[in-house]
Amino acid sequence: MFPAGEWTSFAPRLQNNTLRVLEVLDGQQTKGVFYFLGWVAEHYPELVKEVHAAGHEIGYHTYYHHNVDMFTPEAFESDLARGLDLLTRITGSRPTLFRAPNFSLHSGNLWAIPILLRNGITVSSSLRDLSGPSGITYPSTPFRWEYRDQHLWEFPLASGKIGPLRLHYAGSGYFRLLPDCIIEHLTEKSSYNLFYFHPRDFDPNPPLSPKLSPLRNLKNSFRTRSAISRLQQLIVRHKFITMRQALELLNTQGLHFSKLKLPVIQREEIFY
Repeated sequence: MFPAGEWTSFAPRLQNNTLRVLEVLDGQQTKGVFYFLGWVAEHYPELVKEVHAAGHEIGYHTYYHHNVDMFTPEAFESDLARGLDLLTRITGSRPTLFRAPNFSLHSGNLWAIPILLRNGITVSSSLRDLSGPSGITYPSTPFRWEYRDQHLWEFPLASGKIGPLRLHYAGSGYFRLLPDCIIEHLTEKSSYNLFYFHPRDFDPNPPLSPKLSPLRNLKNSFRTRSAISRLQQLIVRHKFITMRQALELLNTQGLHFSKLKLPVIQREEIFY
């Protein structure tokens, strides 16, 4: 990833690509969650306002797209508070949803959970790996982290199996790489589907960068031209609900979900 200091030197493409997604969602009367970087909110506040005014849920995605492991606990909380405060000033309401860049929450950085809770985050979608150290296996469907008298919902990256092979399939590069027949098969087969995308997934003509390798340029441009129409077809075939609606189903209809006690964390004085 390029240093944040260089971001303003690139041709702006985020706004137009986001507006393409908004148009499709509006046409299908479908709402989503938009996880904003603090940097994006700082430079495109009107875009944040437009997304919020259209009725979509707003979440936070760190200020500069840094993985959780790049922070100390103190720096993570500072970043979190800074971004949440900014989004609150722009939209008038404080976000309660968080997604770690690159789904970088794992067994080694669970210190982030008490910090998220203390700052008002109630829903996370930050876990990629289904297995952790010592044979720990995390649920592959939504579950709840329990910490003291609080809880944090986790909506992990969706995955499915074809034979012995487990695949992530529900969004972004996976969506562009995999054939529609495989995505449809896994979607129909699974009781839990959470799709995620980046605005660049829908850029019809992404520029090639001499600063990137040929492989990276290929990955960035592969099937982006057709991605917006494929997204529209996906929404037509399947009904999508908001995160808030999903929580209502989990909380009120007695749907099965797992609870995980947060392991004892050393130096709890960091958190409280």
